[in-house]
Amino acid sequence: AAAPCRSSRRIDGNGRGERAYMNSRQNYNGKLAIDYEEYGFAGPIDVLSQTEVAQTLRDVKDELSKDDGSRFKLHLILPSVEKINAKTPGFFAAHQDCAFAGLQPSNCVLTAWIALTDPVGETETGEKGDNLLSVGQYIDDTKLKTLEKPVSLPLRAGQASLHSFDTVHSSSPNESDCVRIGLALRFMSCEVQQTKQNAQREMVTRIAGCSRTDSNMTVHASFDFEPRIPASPTDEDFAKMRQIQKEALRREEMNYFAG
Repeated sequence: AAAPCRSSRRIDGNGRGERAYMNSRQNYNGKLAIDYEEYGFAGPIDVLSQTEVAQTLRDVKDELSKDDGSRFKLHLILPSVEKINAKTPGFFAAHQDCAFAGLQPSNCVLTAWIALTDPVGETETGEKGDNLLSVGQYIDDTKLKTLEKPVSLPLRAGQASLHSFDTVHSSSPNESDCVRIGLALRFMSCEVQQTKQNAQREMVTRIAGCSRTDSNMTVHASFDFEPRIPASPTDEDFAKMRQIQKEALRREEMNYFAG
């Protein structure tokens, strides 16, 4: 389960990594759990070798180049991958994931961002280009002014940061000639529920915990549990998992854009 955090903390991602907003105290070195509980984020953390980064990046680029390729739920067709985010021009305004996901308690959900490409260029200030979030999904400037000063959290390829669902974060424009690519993995404890009215039963991958009825099925009040792609998948396996991926995305999108 994610540790509790304060909603006034915010993280801002840009060309050199992710920037975190916190109290005037800038020194957040220390143990990972202590940092996360105190500030609502933690990192950088070395999680992938350069060999693993190169292989994952090749797999992701290959998937994105396909006519029916998808940026989301790639763990269903590419082992170990939860979600891909390739940052072309544009930016994500400051927002909290908890504001539009409908997952509660939100302090039991966290996002792990894993960089697959190195940061390029200098840290950008300001927000140029198109905001990639819809109206109502981001925090307006008036409210942002009540929060604390941002600090930078650069990530090299293979490094990760963690941030709570309550942590305000954003991504500044990518103005380089290189596409910034990373994986976003979302983890939540078994007590988390989907609280939107008439919500679809979203599909998630069981990591640990939760009640089990047999070797192939796990029961949860709000979610259906996804099968895992075999370690050496056949063409038939890929076709089956791609259909499951499409259904999982259909449910998620219906909940995401619901009121």
